[in-house]
Amino acid sequence: RGGGRGPAQQPSRAENASAEQLKDMGNEAFGHGQMAAAIRHYTAALDLRGSDRGPSEDLEATLLGNRSAAELQHGQADRALADAEAACELRPDWSRPWQRKAAVLDAQGSLAEAAECARKALSREGLTTQQASQMERLLAKAAAASAQE
Repeated sequence: RGGGRGPAQQPSRAENASAEQLKDMGNEAFGHGQMAAAIRHYTAALDLRGSDRGPSEDLEATLLGNRSAAELQHGQADRALADAEAACELRPDWSRPWQRKAAVLDAQGSLAEAAECARKALSREGLTTQQASQMERLLAKAAAASAQE
C-alpha cells in the first residue's frame, strides 16, 4: 500500500552489478557446476563493455577465458574456442587464455594445435601447479599421438 516497491519489483542482484561483481557471480555459479548460470553472468559482464560499470581490458580477457571454460563444460566447444581465442588476442602475454584454448582444442581432438597452445601457456607465468601439470599431460598426449602416426 505504501509507495515503495515490493520485493517482486526489486532489481535483481545482477541488474545493478558491475562487471567485477558479475564475474564473481559467474565464478560462484561455475564452482557449483551451474554452467548455464555462469555463462549468463560472464556474458552480462561482457555486455557492460563501454559503460562505467564495464570491464577493463584485463577483466575482459578474464571474463572471456572464464566463459570459455564454462562453455566447454556446457558442451559448447565452438563458442568456447571463439572466447579463448578472443582472450588470447587481448592478453597474449598471459598464460591463462592459452591454457583455456589448449583445453578446448584438446576436447575437439586438435592435439597438435592444443600442444602449441600448451607450450605458450607454459612459457608464460601465472599457471597454478595443477594447470601446469594439465598442460604437461596434454603435451605428453600429443607427443604420444604424433609418435603413433
